[in-house]
Amino acid sequence: MARVDTGAAVQAGQDIFYDGDPAQPAGLVAQAAPEPQKRRARPQSGVALIVCLPIAAVEAAAKGAGRLTLGTPDGPPLADLHLPYPLLEDI
Repeated sequence: MARVDTGAAVQAGQDIFYDGDPAQPAGLVAQAAPEPQKRRARPQSGVALIVCLPIAAVEAAAKGAGRLTLGTPDGPPLADLHLPYPLLEDI
């Protein structure tokens, strides 16, 4: 799960790019919905996302070693990346 601040419409199927390999999309938006007003960084801009991404790209972005963006390599950055549930370590 993630969020993005953008005034543009966000739709399922939009590409997500990782600056570690900007020549091709790293993943995509599975679902998007406007954030509740109280959670938005700016009025009318917050979008909550369910995304499909490689774990390595998410971990790198969380450590500041990379950046995930919506739509294009120069698009708005994704924020608050987290898994909606814990992954089992022994599988």
